Amino acid sequence: MLLQASSLLDREDPLPSISPLTGQRPRAPEPESVEDVGIDFERLADLALKTFLVAGRLSVGDLADRMALPAFIAQEILDHLRRSKLLDSVAGLDPHARVQQYALTETGSDKAYALLQRNRYTGPTPVPLATYCDIIRRTARQTTHVSYATLEKAFSNLVVSRDLIMHVGPAIESGRSLFLYGAPGNGKTTIAEAIGNGCGGETLVPYAIEAKGEIIRVFDAAVHQIVPDDDEADADDLLAMLLPNRAQRGDRRWARIRRPLLVAGGELTLDQLELSYSPSTGVHQAPYQLKANGGTFLIDDFGRQRIRPDDLLNRWIVPLEKGYDYLHLASGDVIEIPFEAFVIFSTNLKPRDLVDEAFLRRIQYTIEMADPSPEQFREIFRRCCVARGLHYDDSIAGYVIDRYYRSTRRPMRSCHPRDIVKRICDLASFQEREPVLTRETVDWACDGYFRLQE
Repeated sequence: MLLQASSLLDREDPLPSISPLTGQRPRAPEPESVEDVGIDFERLADLALKTFLVAGRLSVGDLADRMALPAFIAQEILDHLRRSKLLDSVAGLDPHARVQQYALTETGSDKAYALLQRNRYTGPTPVPLATYCDIIRRTARQTTHVSYATLEKAFSNLVVSRDLIMHVGPAIESGRSLFLYGAPGNGKTTIAEAIGNGCGGETLVPYAIEAKGEIIRVFDAAVHQIVPDDDEADADDLLAMLLPNRAQRGDRRWARIRRPLLVAGGELTLDQLELSYSPSTGVHQAPYQLKANGGTFLIDDFGRQRIRPDDLLNRWIVPLEKGYDYLHLASGDVIEIPFEAFVIFSTNLKPRDLVDEAFLRRIQYTIEMADPSPEQFREIFRRCCVARGLHYDDSIAGYVIDRYYRSTRRPMRSCHPRDIVKRICDLASFQEREPVLTRETVDWACDGYFRLQE
C-alpha cells in the first residue's frame, strides 16, 4: 500500500468513525491479606530486613510505603520480625518521633547483610508472575480503541492524509504489528512516534516481578511515565476507605502509566530482547519487549542493526503470532510472558530485500511512505516557516519546486522544507538579522543543502 504520509486533505464526505471504548482507569486491587500478595511470607520478611538495613529506622507506615503494601500487612511482617528478635523498638531514642519506630537488632543486621549479599533488591514488593500475566492480558483486552478523531489529533502537528490515517488506524486496532518503509526523510519515524505518543490511554506496570524465586525489575523511568493522581483518583481512594465493600484501593506495587513508547534503533541487539542478569546484585532486568507491554515498541532503522535481519525477525515470529514470549532466567528456568506490545518496524529498505514472504505474512499491515506531492510540499514549507517565525510566501515555495525539483527531477522529501528553512534561519542568525524568505536566501540554502546529497 503506497501512501503519501505528508498531505493535507480537504474532505467533504463524512468519515467512518471507530468509536473509542470508555472504561475505568486501570487499577490492580489492593491485597486484602498476606495470601493476596502472592509472595511467600518468609520472602516478605527477608525484603523487610533488607529494607531496614538500607533505610535504618522505620515506622510501620514507612515500611508499608517502601514495600508498597497495606499497613496491616506491614504490621504483620514487623510483628513477625520482632518475635524473631530481628527487630526492636527504638522510639525512646528519638524524642521528636511522633510514631513508633523500629530498627534491626544485631542479629537482624547480620541476617539482613547476608540476604543483601545474595540479592540486593529493595523497593516495592514484587508481583508474582502469574498475577502479572493475568493483569496485563486483562488490561490489554480493556484497551481503549483508537478512533479516527484520536489519530487525527495525534497527527495534528504533521501533514498527513486521510488514506494514511485510514490504514494506520486498523493496524493499531489489530494490536500486533505495522511495517513502515520508504525513502529516508518522509516521516516514517515521526509517524511511528506519533502513533506511540498520541493514541493516549493508560496501563499498569509492576515495579518488579517474582518468577520462580527470581526478581525481575520492570519499571524504567526512562520508558514509563507515571500518571499523577488527580481529584478523581483521590476520590476513589477516599471512597475505598469509607466504603470498602463498594470500592478498593489500588495495589501500590503497580504504577499507573501512560502507554509506553520504547524506541530501539541501529544499536539493537538480540541480547537486549532477553533477560539480563547481574551477578553483583542478583537481580534480572526486563528486556525491551517486556517494558513495552501495553504500549508501542518501535524498531527504527530496521535492517541497519549489527545483527542479521533474519535473526532479529526469527526472534519475533512466535511473539507476533502467538501473543506470548519465552524468557530464560539465570537459573536456567524458562518463563512465559504476555507479548502485548504493538510492534512497528520502520526502514528505508524494501521489505522483500530484508525478509522472506513467510515473515511478511505475519506482519498484519505494511505501508509505504511516498514522497510528498507539490501541494503537500507547499503546506509543509508553510508550517515550517510559521514555526520559525518567517513570513511564508507561496511564490517562493513554487520557485523552490520549479528550480530544485522539476528541472532537476530530484525527488521531494518531507524533511526538505524543514532543513531548508533551518539553513535560512542559521544564516540570518550568523548575520545578526531577522530571517527572510527570498529567492536569494533559498538559493543559498538549497545550493549547500543539495550539494551534500549529490
